[in-house]
Parts: sequence; C-alpha cells; structure tokens
Amino acid sequence: EASQMGDMATAKQKMIEAAALNPLLTAAHSALAAMLYTDKDFTGAAAAADNALALDPKDARALRVAVEANTKLGNKEKAKEASAALAAVDPKAGAIDLYNEGVREYNAGAMPAALKLFEQSLAADPESGKTHYMLGMCYISQGENNKAKEHLEAFIAVAAADDADAT
Repeated sequence: EASQMGDMATAKQKMIEAAALNPLLTAAHSALAAMLYTDKDFTGAAAAADNALALDPKDARALRVAVEANTKLGNKEKAKEASAALAAVDPKAGAIDLYNEGVREYNAGAMPAALKLFEQSLAADPESGKTHYMLGMCYISQGENNKAKEHLEAFIAVAAADDADAT
C-alpha cells in the first residue's frame, strides 16, 4: 500500500520487516531487491535478489534485478548466469538482457562476443528490430555484407516508423 501511495521509504521498510518475519516470503525479497536497485544500492539489490532466487529460481523480477545489479557491480559471471536463467523463464526479457550485453560488447569492439549475444537475443525474440540492426552493424564491421544486408532489411521491415535508425 505504501508503494502504491508513492511512499517508497515506508514500502522498503515494510519489505525488510516482512522478509525478517518470514524469511521464506519470496515476494518480500523480490520487491526489496527492486526497491534497492532503484535506490542504486546495487550490493543490497544483488543480495536481496539472491535471497529471492534461493526461494524461487524462476522469479523473473529477481532475475532482472540480479542481471542489472551484478552488471553494475562488475560481476559479469553472475550477471551472465542470471541472464541465462531469465531467458529460460521469460524469453522476451532474456532477449533484452542479451541485447544490452551485446551492445556493451559491440561498444567495446568485441565483435565475436557481440555477434554471439545478438544471435542469442534474436533466437529468443525473432521480431526484435534493434537486434537485427545491431547484427547488421556487426556483420558490416566483419565485411560480411550479404549477412549485414539481410539483417538490416529485416530491421527495416519490423522497425517502428519513428525509429531514427530506420529512416
């Protein structure tokens, strides 16, 4: 109720109390993880997500927080594990995480790693225009123009009319 009223400090305190009263209450740990992440307490968010996932390994909200908090903390392996688990539970959300990880690799100049991540993202969400676009860009950088053309045409076919990259 406090959360719905915009009183996040009280909501967070109530989740802490609920988790202490009943350590098996997955929803309290999961909600607390999301609140701590919003507060930029990435260490606390990752720990709360771990608590929720120990109780329910398929908690999509806790998995999303685990991916993002561990990414912020530089715990690449834990983020990757959570991303894979999220992809199994919620393929669309997993596809977004794989896409975001692919963008980080692309920006770092790690094209083989980026290609692999974008291909995994596309397998989870074949209609993702942005993933087609990034695959096209990767293939251009690799000199594979036919594959680049295929993905860029797919991007244009599914891109929203207001997507600046499609115009």
